[in-house]
Amino acid sequence: MRGKISWNHSLVWKITISYLCLTAIPFIFSYLLTSVYWWNETKENSYNHSSDNLKSSKQLLKIYIEQMEALSTSLYYNNDLGNLIKNTNILSDDNEKLKLFQEFDKLFLNTSPSRPDKFNFYFFSLSGSLIYSYNGGFWSDIFPEIDADNQSKLWFIETVQKNGRTHILTEGAPYQNANRPVFSISKLIKLSKAPQGVVLLEFNFNSLNQFFGKSFIENKGNFLITNSEGVILYHDGMLPEEILPQKAQEFHDINGSGSKKILINDERYFMVYDSLDEYSLNLIHLTPTSVLLANNLKNMLMIHLFIMPLMIILVILSIYYFYKNLHPLRNLSYKMEQYIQKPSNQPFPISTKDEIGLLGTSFNNMIDRIQDLIKKDYRNKFILLETEKKMLEAQINPHFLYNTLDTIRFKALEQNNKEIADMLFILSANLRYTITESNSLVFVEDEIRWLERYIYLQKLRFEDRFEVEFSIDPKIIKMKIHRLILQPFIENAIMHGFKNLEHGGQLKIKGDLTKEGILIFEIIDNGCGFDQEINKIIDMNSIKEFQPDKIGMYNALNRLFLYYENSCEVILTSSPGNGTFIKIKLYHPREWRK
Repeated sequence: MRGKISWNHSLVWKITISYLCLTAIPFIFSYLLTSVYWWNETKENSYNHSSDNLKSSKQLLKIYIEQMEALSTSLYYNNDLGNLIKNTNILSDDNEKLKLFQEFDKLFLNTSPSRPDKFNFYFFSLSGSLIYSYNGGFWSDIFPEIDADNQSKLWFIETVQKNGRTHILTEGAPYQNANRPVFSISKLIKLSKAPQGVVLLEFNFNSLNQFFGKSFIENKGNFLITNSEGVILYHDGMLPEEILPQKAQEFHDINGSGSKKILINDERYFMVYDSLDEYSLNLIHLTPTSVLLANNLKNMLMIHLFIMPLMIILVILSIYYFYKNLHPLRNLSYKMEQYIQKPSNQPFPISTKDEIGLLGTSFNNMIDRIQDLIKKDYRNKFILLETEKKMLEAQINPHFLYNTLDTIRFKALEQNNKEIADMLFILSANLRYTITESNSLVFVEDEIRWLERYIYLQKLRFEDRFEVEFSIDPKIIKMKIHRLILQPFIENAIMHGFKNLEHGGQLKIKGDLTKEGILIFEIIDNGCGFDQEINKIIDMNSIKEFQPDKIGMYNALNRLFLYYENSCEVILTSSPGNGTFIKIKLYHPREWRK
């Protein structure tokens, strides 16, 4: 019966929830990026629109001031108009007054080609009386009530004090409607180097509000003109009254053109500015940041009204897709559970070529590998049993053999042949060590002592053909290893490595323990080496390469791996004429130590 998995442990739900989380994070991140993008886009559009408007307004303002200069110059060189102005009775003589008006009209229209319908023109006598007016802008009354006391007004006094230089009014013009502010300049007119009157020009930027001075968002912008001290000379009438007292506090430190954020009476504004340096004027456009933010949120809402339904549809489709495609994985999980309870050779059916199919293929390969290992383990155990059987068969009455060797030894001693007696004693001791519990573990100390006796016998046979050097770390002498695992390698070095030597052979046997607890033995000789260069790490799967031409090395390696299996590693380095280096690594279990 297939085991039930709760929904919180189900892989389908885990992947689905992970997908939702991974989708939500980019979605939130994209939302923030989009918000920042639209916010920057809104500010940039507002800046570009305001900057273009300010540049146009700046050009008009410059033209307007230049027209004042042109008018004053024309008045200076117009002798007919100058003579009429000098006539003190001009206002009481209708004919002379008509001539004066005609001369002014002709002069004004000839020198004002740029939108004369957008400003008003006044000429006052030095006593403050209004002599002539042109109401092209129509924002003042067509026939204003004459204020005879203009001579005492601040703007009039400051204009006269300028002595012929253009004066920009810091207060409202004489006939300005407070609800429709205008930008005003005035100038003292001199004829023949003598003051004759005052010219006043009023320019109404509000009349151009279909082009200038507004935000690109719902006409929520505010247009200002200030002097270098931050005093507001003009505003478009849309500016809240509470902003006006700010004056120099927020608009003083302005140079060139640019933008910045300002706080006025607890409300933030996005300010774009430009300067008319030759007249010490600043043109400013203010847009509340709340308006920009509202426009940004509006854009974001429109985008996500489209994205959210699409995301919901994608999530539903993803859940269905995951559930359908993970079905083979659930079957594989069930197959693994069955295999744990009852191993079998039946493979898992592969129906896809994706990662799940690859996982199923790997599972089938794992089953085959496990079966191979079981067979190999059975074969190794069988070989080990056969080996032990043969060794037991070879132990035919060992006590009889020991007693016989001892008898021969005593005979040699009776005949004073100590060398033969010693050889028989060593042979008897080694034989007893070899056939006693061949599969048991022995101390490294005992194994080295046996090797010394074995090499002694070999040196008697080969005389001076080779010398042996032992280098064994005292830390390892009480560690346990399988007996006779080093002897086949040493025998191979003596019998094959030194076969062509008469003398000068060197055999080094080293034993050491690493910091990681790995027991290492090294067997080094300077013999003839292998027929071809070898430099490799040998494991259980690679020892077959030494059959059949290197049967001695194969048997030595096979015996070693038969005991230690994967807890052992051999490094073999050899080349023709340069000897052989064998390094044996034993990954010792803790129970092998004393």
